[in-house]
Amino acid sequence: MAKNKNKYNNVVIKDEELTPTTIGVYSNKTKNPITLILLIAAFISIAVFMPDIQSYVNKYLGKSTTNNGGNSANINNNQNNNNNSDDDVAKKDNKYEISSTSNVETTDYDLKNIKYEGSIMSFTFVNKTQGDYDLSDYYLEFYSSDNTFLGRIKISNDVIGLNDSEDYSFTIFANAAKFSFDKKTVADYPDVKLVYTDNVANYTCKNGNKRYTYQFVENQLTKIIFVYNLENTASNYYEEYNDYQNKYQNYGLITGVNVSFSSTLTNFNYNLNVDLSVADISKIKDDNLYKSKTTPSEVKFKAEAQGLTCSQ
Repeated sequence: MAKNKNKYNNVVIKDEELTPTTIGVYSNKTKNPITLILLIAAFISIAVFMPDIQSYVNKYLGKSTTNNGGNSANINNNQNNNNNSDDDVAKKDNKYEISSTSNVETTDYDLKNIKYEGSIMSFTFVNKTQGDYDLSDYYLEFYSSDNTFLGRIKISNDVIGLNDSEDYSFTIFANAAKFSFDKKTVADYPDVKLVYTDNVANYTCKNGNKRYTYQFVENQLTKIIFVYNLENTASNYYEEYNDYQNKYQNYGLITGVNVSFSSTLTNFNYNLNVDLSVADISKIKDDNLYKSKTTPSEVKFKAEAQGLTCSQ
């Protein structure tokens, strides 16, 4: 059998009295402190940033935080989310039952004393904000009992002052069972495609004896022609006659406006031609006049919400 070979060096201790014998060497030299400092810095960094690291890992793994600070933040976020949800509901699902709604209260405004008499709906708008309230983009929208959209009515171009109110009344749609009161933006306007001849397109909107012709160049409104004629058999003939005769006398003084008024024994005719590149339409009392460069989509949306029927 082969003998095991020891790989250890034997230390020989001399058999002499009080003779020192070397059995190993110990180094007492000071180590480089940089390594130690880096280790300490690493531990401190891990300790400081551990909550952020844990939060990131939990978020990555789809876990929720359980520390008190995290719960507090979640509670606040949930409260904010709940508030946002309530706002969204108020904006998206704000239909009111016609048969049972007499008041609508919001943070910014109230609709007070809502009444229905036959086909007429009336109410008082109350401004509750800290400034003026512009109603030019607000509409009543009506729905049947099964939420079928019936149509919309533009409120007005009024600006209601601070703590002020204004009364309104409208003829509503037949079979209307619900209504909403909403602000509309350009995104809500349906697209309108016009056919141009010699770079000009005319778009006509009318209601009874009133007819507006809107003239567009490159989808920008440039001119409006309004024509109105009334037979003397109408119950309000003389009232209308005096009203439009006064308009003829006043509007003819505005730069960029051509107006004519004529009458016979049986009717009167009123014509208004407005060059929007020149005329100041704020001097003309008519909600169916729109500023220069208005798009066909906006004209159609607003005109039809004011009872006109539009087509090219």
